[in-house]
Amino acid sequence: MVAETDRKHALFVGPPMFGHITPLMELAKKLTTHNFHITFAVSAAKAEEIVDRGYLPERFRSSIDIYPLHDGLPSDIDTHTDTSHFEEMQAPMEAPLGELLENMPTSWDENAALKNGPDRNGKGSLSNILPVDLVVCCATMYQPPTVCSQRGIPCFLVHTGSPFFLSMMRGLDFRLLPTITDEAYSDPTAPSKPAGIPIGMLDHFVKLQTIYGVGDTSPLHSGIIANGFDGMDPELWKVLENMPKDFIHSLHFIGPMLQAEDKLPATGKKAILAEKVAEWLDRQENGSVIYLSFGSMVFPQPHELLTLGRALLALGKPFIFSLRAEQQVHLPEIIQEKTAEQFETPYAPYLVIPWAQQQRILAHPATKVFLSHCGWNSTLEALWYGKPVVAWTLFADQPINADYLVDLGMAVRIQLTSLRTTKVTTEAELLSAFNKVGGWSAGARDDESCFEKAQQMALKAKQAMAPNGSSVKNFQKLLTLFRS
Repeated sequence: MVAETDRKHALFVGPPMFGHITPLMELAKKLTTHNFHITFAVSAAKAEEIVDRGYLPERFRSSIDIYPLHDGLPSDIDTHTDTSHFEEMQAPMEAPLGELLENMPTSWDENAALKNGPDRNGKGSLSNILPVDLVVCCATMYQPPTVCSQRGIPCFLVHTGSPFFLSMMRGLDFRLLPTITDEAYSDPTAPSKPAGIPIGMLDHFVKLQTIYGVGDTSPLHSGIIANGFDGMDPELWKVLENMPKDFIHSLHFIGPMLQAEDKLPATGKKAILAEKVAEWLDRQENGSVIYLSFGSMVFPQPHELLTLGRALLALGKPFIFSLRAEQQVHLPEIIQEKTAEQFETPYAPYLVIPWAQQQRILAHPATKVFLSHCGWNSTLEALWYGKPVVAWTLFADQPINADYLVDLGMAVRIQLTSLRTTKVTTEAELLSAFNKVGGWSAGARDDESCFEKAQQMALKAKQAMAPNGSSVKNFQKLLTLFRS
């Protein structure tokens, strides 16, 4: 057991997007069980919501302190969909984050104020920061590794997105690639292989490649932590094996890093909603429910939501649709009418809710099918819980993730969907996808089903996180680096 005097302090830094905050916070919580104290710096726009969403249960609050960055960002910053949104987020964060990174004490600084205690009040007071041993940040952020390299502070990147992007970040020089318009980038005809870099993202990618190192330049990070596991895809390893040796040795696959299915704090609207949903699920037959979520950033077009709602009604299966309130008006009127009183009767045929505790829903035996946008966290959750997927992708790495699930045999992808698609998705196409993925087609065989393939991947994911699993061993190696 590590002595109290050997306790380390890590500063975590994340962008104001919960898809990126999730794996960072899960890693932070894991480190607290290995004698680490964590200061978690994030935009003040998301500081309180981290607690409301159940990311920081009471048992971790003595070891993890939220450090709000007063950057003036609006609370809905994570709903902006322009390709330049990473720059849009990071520019306002630069001043308060720079003040923290450039002035925080380090454990080897003789002038560090060791008497200082952690900032329990959550006011973001620099004078209350404990001396820092290392920094862990989201790999989409270039400021922390840049400043840390200048100060000699170890800085580790958490690659929160698809691991399939890793080889691209190290193997391509974005400065030499052609640029394309945002519209061309969102063209669904070949979403997995864009013809170039969207103009709005070029500056961001070039800055990131300075961090990763490209060509003969040295990387500014101390290691890359990937939210995936060894053996998740043989083709990925073939690509990575051909990358430079220093890059391969810097990778640490320690996932899946997923939010636990803990009950939310007893107070608050989200906690009340989560319990009502859990009670409704308990009344459903095992393997009967469809869960639908496009995440919290972007959504299909209004006419597509209408068609999707009609397909769900035609299918006749119980479902839970997590959809922001302003988007629910695009669903068929009959769905809107019934969901207005959905919790007033125990026999509601379906639920439409503005937010869902996704992990608890996917973990429930009543849930059979997951319609997902295939963001990387949702992709990993589908793997972990063994739920087959109807993939409806919209942008970013989602098409690549969807194709990965299709190749595994556990998903059907709705073709040519995107933010700007002109293709008309039909009820028949959706019904076919739901029936195939759910094993509800006539003559479907269990041993060939998407569900069976999903269950096989769930076993692999859990083996990676078992006591002697690959991710556990990789995490132990990472701990050694953190303590060196």
